[in-house]
Amino acid sequence: AKVKEVSEHLEKQLGLCPGWLLSVQVKAFLFVKEKKVLGSVIAEDIKECHRVWLATADGSEGGRPPLQSIALNKTNKGAICGFRVIWVHQSQRRMKVATRLLDAARSHWMPGCVIPHHLCAFSQVTEDGRALAQSYCRTSEFLVYK
Repeated sequence: AKVKEVSEHLEKQLGLCPGWLLSVQVKAFLFVKEKKVLGSVIAEDIKECHRVWLATADGSEGGRPPLQSIALNKTNKGAICGFRVIWVHQSQRRMKVATRLLDAARSHWMPGCVIPHHLCAFSQVTEDGRALAQSYCRTSEFLVYK
């Protein structure tokens, strides 16, 4: 019930179609503090993804180049875990909440196994999502899926 409530809130806040988040089988990882959900990763099983190449403009804003476009490598890559949505309440951002949630997803995806970064992909990458993916994967050529 809590996951449905959180997903409905996220869909409204992120401008997603109602019911989209739970339209496939997902696993939800929640960051709860003082009985409030302040972060969430909604993840799903995936089989393939693409490596991203970022085309950026010269100059810098806030320490990182502004995103102009994302180009996908046409070669499919194998993957296991897709991060459908990552959300952290504004008051908790830049405090490693998303990193801890992503680590939890990778650690609990399959019993007894931590999914390596190179088998995880991101969906619907925003500019903040791009920065998170680059930082988390330690590369500008992270993986995305549709």
